[in-house]
Amino acid sequence: MKADNYPTQSISSASESKLYIGRFTRRQGNYGTVAVVGRVGDAGIDVIEEPKRIFPRDGFVETHGVVHAGLAVGDWVEFDATKNQRPRGPEYKAAHLRRIPRYAVLPDAENAVYRAMLTGEGWRGDKRAGLWALRVSGDRVLVVEFEAKKDGALRIARKSARDVRWWDYDERRVSRVPTDEESIYFPPTEGPAGIFDWSNEADHVAQVIRSLSDVNDPHIADLISWLEMHQEEQTGRVFAGAMDHDAAQASLRSGELAQRLRADRELMKAYLDAALYDDDVRDALAQWAREGHGAEADRLRSELEREIADERTRLTKELGKEIERNKKEGLERLTVEIAALAEQRRHTLAADERNAREDLENELKELDARFAERKSELELETSRQEEALAAVREATVAATSELDLLKADTEEARSRLREASTEVDRLLAISEKLSAPAATATPDQKTGPANGIGPRFPDRPTVPAHEKGRAITQNLLLTDNGKDQLRRLAVLTLAGEVPILSGSDVADFLRVAEATLCPGRFTVIDADPTLISLDDLWSRAGSGAPTLVAAAAAAAGSGAVLVVVRGIDRSGARFWLPTLRDAIRGGGLPRGLLVCCTVADRNHEEVAALPDDVPWIDTQGTFVAGAAFAAPMALSPVMLDLSAIDPAAAPEDFSEAAQIVPKLGFKPSVGQAMRVARIFAEAKALLDDDGDARRITIELARSISGQAG
Repeated sequence: MKADNYPTQSISSASESKLYIGRFTRRQGNYGTVAVVGRVGDAGIDVIEEPKRIFPRDGFVETHGVVHAGLAVGDWVEFDATKNQRPRGPEYKAAHLRRIPRYAVLPDAENAVYRAMLTGEGWRGDKRAGLWALRVSGDRVLVVEFEAKKDGALRIARKSARDVRWWDYDERRVSRVPTDEESIYFPPTEGPAGIFDWSNEADHVAQVIRSLSDVNDPHIADLISWLEMHQEEQTGRVFAGAMDHDAAQASLRSGELAQRLRADRELMKAYLDAALYDDDVRDALAQWAREGHGAEADRLRSELEREIADERTRLTKELGKEIERNKKEGLERLTVEIAALAEQRRHTLAADERNAREDLENELKELDARFAERKSELELETSRQEEALAAVREATVAATSELDLLKADTEEARSRLREASTEVDRLLAISEKLSAPAATATPDQKTGPANGIGPRFPDRPTVPAHEKGRAITQNLLLTDNGKDQLRRLAVLTLAGEVPILSGSDVADFLRVAEATLCPGRFTVIDADPTLISLDDLWSRAGSGAPTLVAAAAAAAGSGAVLVVVRGIDRSGARFWLPTLRDAIRGGGLPRGLLVCCTVADRNHEEVAALPDDVPWIDTQGTFVAGAAFAAPMALSPVMLDLSAIDPAAAPEDFSEAAQIVPKLGFKPSVGQAMRVARIFAEAKALLDDDGDARRITIELARSISGQAG
């Protein structure tokens, strides 16, 4: 016989339906209560730490029905939980209820020994009655219903002894309940492998043969001889060659029956010999017959009952006196112990109070020392910061004086440039007049406009910024990254920033940006070495004619206009770009003027000289595969939303941005914090979603501060 083992896997027939395991705790009329312990899974029993969270209010489910009537308090059950429709009952009730037996292992023995122990002597391995699964010899498991007797032993109920079922042992069906440190067994749902009949009626044949022996029937000797012919000498069992288990069991019983008949026959023979040939025995039997067996038995029974009653009365009185005496002594001892414990508790509380006071004083002293140390550190740090601030102020004064000198030099150079441009224009006019034949000119001939080709910005209906945010999301030509980059371009230009675009898809990206944000209201100006100051963006050098940027600024009052300054690395961008950004952010230019730039050479020295806080937008890989095939349809005027962004009034309440600044991951300056607040306000208006607005704002803030990633 193998020792107990508790595998971690269970193969309950209901494991696929996620059944629960619990213990029957209470019966209330036609209803009962089961305390949920865990789930029946492939890995055994998964204990539920807090059943009341799944089965409010106390982790119980209700039982009702035919199966409920056979349950006893403490029985393990497997069930499925469904909603309970009974008013004022638990929220869930148990469905498909099945009793699960406890599990134990019996020592190796013969079936006759098991039968005698489980139906007669009783099993003392446990005191709890109910359904049990017992592993016995031959790798078999008996499933029996035990009832408890007064002697403390467990026996099979008489009504169940006729039908003792057994199955082949399968260790995967054994599972330990961690919360109760006991094991249970999940019997198969199919029928048993065999059935034992251990009822008293199984001895009917033995009773018949014994009655034959009492009347000295001559057939008794033949019957015993026949049984002995089929008995094995080593085991005492009757041999059976058939493979039928029921036949083998019957043969085993016949072997036991032969031994019992032989013993009964020998005892009967000894009794008959004594009664026939022993004079003393014969006289005793005659005397017993004369006195009468019934009268003597009644007399002895009445005397025994009277003695038992007297002894019970005497023992009850003595026990009552002893109980009173023990109660009095126990109360006295308990009073003394309570007083001693109270005194000990008072001493303990006093000691704890002293220790707590000492600990508090020590902690206060330590805090005072740490406070003084921290105060000195802060004072030292403050002095260092003041020195650094003084140095920064000196550097600022020096830089301001240097900037004033640079501005004077720039103004002087611009004056010389204007004079040179005027002279060049004059010379060109004289050259054209000298080179043109006099005969070709007629009084009626008309000349073109002196200021060149004028831009045209069609009037478009305006929509709120969040409408364009939805249009960006629905764009079919851009990838998710491309849509994100277009959102950044819109947010930055609306916030008064001048982003710089780079990458191989810049031109196409700007074409899609124009079609999405302000169809037809778009212009490009090429930068050249004459573009040095902000004024050069508004008037042409020499002639003083207004540029395309000036025309776009004039049209931006009725809706957004997208302006691209192309190839700023060919100009003095280090001078005019910061000034342009400050003018847009400060409100000196219309809010509808959306300005961005591009570069031809990312590694140019002019690009390296730009401020570090200029935002960049990378257009590489912003278009979906096959975008060129869908572009003619997607960018056709009939397919576009021919409306421009209405930038509305500039935001004035930046209080919501206070929750963004602590999440930037770096400590911004005051100027950076205000730029971040403006970006967040514009992003919230465009995206109409706080989550996306926060994400884009944090990414852009880290980018312009050099803290990306």
